[in-house]
Amino acid sequence: MKFFTSLFEFVIGLAVVDSLVKVLKPPKAFSWQALMWLTVFSYVMAGLATGFVQRLIASCGGIFFILFVYWVTAAAAKLRIAKKNKDAKTGLPLGPWITGALTSIYLFGINLNVGEYQLVIDGISTYLLGI
Repeated sequence: MKFFTSLFEFVIGLAVVDSLVKVLKPPKAFSWQALMWLTVFSYVMAGLATGFVQRLIASCGGIFFILFVYWVTAAAAKLRIAKKNKDAKTGLPLGPWITGALTSIYLFGINLNVGEYQLVIDGISTYLLGI
C-alpha cells in the first residue's frame, strides 16, 4: 500500500511540474516568459561576476524585471480599480502605476526610516555609477 501511495504522490508531482513547465516555458522568443528568464539569468550571472560588470549585469536584470512586470500587468485586463457595481473594464488600470513605481525605485532608489529599521535601496545612479 505504501508503494502505491508513493507512486501516486510521484505522479501528482510530475503533473504539477509538467503544468509549471508549460506555464513558464516561453512559447516564442518575444513573450513575458522570456523576459522573466532573462531577469533570472541576469541576476545569476551578476552573482558570478565582480565589480563594474556585476553592477552592469544586475542593472540589465532590473530593466528586464521592469519590462516583465509591465508585460504581465498590461496583459491582466482585470487588474483595475473599478467603481462599485461597475464592470472591471471601465476602471482605472493598475499596470502603469505598478510599472511607474518600479521604474522610480530603479532610477532614484528608496530610503525609508521606520523606527529602528532602515530600508535603503539605491537607485541606478548610486548603484551603477557610484554617485
